[in-house]
Amino acid sequence: MSDTSNTYDAVPYPSYAFAHTHPDALGTLARVFGMSPVPPDRARVLEIGCASGGNLIPMAVAYPGATFVGFDLSARQIEEGRRQAAALGLTNLDLQPRDILQPTDDLGTFDYIIAHGVFSWVPQLVQEAIFALARKHLSPQGVAYISYNTRPGWQMHGAVRDMMLYMTADVPEPMGKVAHATAMLDWLAAAVPGSHAAYHRMLNQVSQTLKTHNQAYVLHEFLEEVNDPQTFVGFMDRAHRHGLQYLGESGLTAMLDQYFDPQVQQTLRGWSRDIFELEQYMDFLRGRTFRQTLLVHREVALQRDLTSFRADGMWLSSRALTPDLQLDPAADAPLHLKADKGEVELSLDDPLAKAVLLQILRAWPATIRFEDAFDAALDQLWPGQRNLLDPDWIAAATHSLSLGLLNCAALQLCQLHVSPGQSRPWAGHPRPEVWPYTRHLAARTCRVSSPRHETVDLDSLDQHLVTLLDGHHTVDDVLDRLRAKADAYQLATGEPLPDAPTPDKVRARIQQFSDWGLLVQEAP
Repeated sequence: MSDTSNTYDAVPYPSYAFAHTHPDALGTLARVFGMSPVPPDRARVLEIGCASGGNLIPMAVAYPGATFVGFDLSARQIEEGRRQAAALGLTNLDLQPRDILQPTDDLGTFDYIIAHGVFSWVPQLVQEAIFALARKHLSPQGVAYISYNTRPGWQMHGAVRDMMLYMTADVPEPMGKVAHATAMLDWLAAAVPGSHAAYHRMLNQVSQTLKTHNQAYVLHEFLEEVNDPQTFVGFMDRAHRHGLQYLGESGLTAMLDQYFDPQVQQTLRGWSRDIFELEQYMDFLRGRTFRQTLLVHREVALQRDLTSFRADGMWLSSRALTPDLQLDPAADAPLHLKADKGEVELSLDDPLAKAVLLQILRAWPATIRFEDAFDAALDQLWPGQRNLLDPDWIAAATHSLSLGLLNCAALQLCQLHVSPGQSRPWAGHPRPEVWPYTRHLAARTCRVSSPRHETVDLDSLDQHLVTLLDGHHTVDDVLDRLRAKADAYQLATGEPLPDAPTPDKVRARIQQFSDWGLLVQEAP
């Protein structure tokens, strides 16, 4: 593929779960636009540039009936992934040291193809091979995910990258390059004259951003031989030449313009002749630096008119914040929702909409089937009268709720799913169970994956506690073990264990694990 395997062997890129690449997330967007995606639990999934499998392994654990294949040019990372898969006893995962420029006839077809953090960081010959592989190996209703840096937003980072490359040209050792480049960037950010305020802000912003990332990220993002950001329209022109079409972005919110000021929205639409120009102009407006674009076969008929969307057969979840989960939906009081991240807020007045959203909110972190939430809402508002309701009214209400939920999903107030999740709330059960793969990771690292395919950072107490919550030990058992650890620490050091566990603290942490979606079915 290129000689980049040398630096990735020397400094492996941390490999974690990326929620936007999950087959459920990809299949959900396909379903929204009228496709019939293969359910994740029986899908075939390929990841190009899988590193050590940190993204694929939790999928393979979650879906033993599905098949997962990953390949990467770095033999060191593939070997590490194979060791982890063997330790977990996975038989549905195949990790291969492979060059994408080699023949791929033996791969077969896949329902989901993932190329995360690869496209912009390889030569154009390899980029074309990624498009060709997607066209050749994507199943008829399959979805390909390709992420890449975007212009012009990434140009600011590109200017810093040019300086970092120049300043490290004579530094041979990869981590030495990182140390020298970041030190020089810090010096530049501080030394720029005050008369160059805009330039100073740019350098300082990038310098501070790099401090939030690990050294491997800095090396592979800023100091590799290739980093080739794309314009969206240029990327799509190349995809079209390979027989692929635009499905959307991995996050529905990023595709929509109605959340801009109405005058801005009107101007954008006036300038744009099609969806591609609209997306490009939105990139200009947002200064977007990174895209996660989904592609499907050109022959697939997509339904772009979202007013026809139906949520039947889908699953729902919501971690939105609300002041009163016990609100009576029949009362005049509105239901106020706020996104758990960001400042988006929404108030609902319709009793049926309130009742359905409350069903979803109360289920968190579990998913609830649309039909189940709808039926429970009807039973709450009209107990014993379901059979008396007008079928035409029910059909209209179902459609209206579908569109409302789609709007909530775009506002990041709820999530749509094509498959049920495995996370479960903690209802005070004496033997709570953390997902086995999360426990497996917590025994080795503080950064773990949840059943929702999200990455969670644990502190030292969390990390130890997670490993003990296996569904067999009671909360009291866990407390006894933690107290024994605290006593051993004090005996060895003469000092009390910092942040020593207490019953209230442990129960609060278990509830937090539940809110993060780390808990699964509870043992009987």
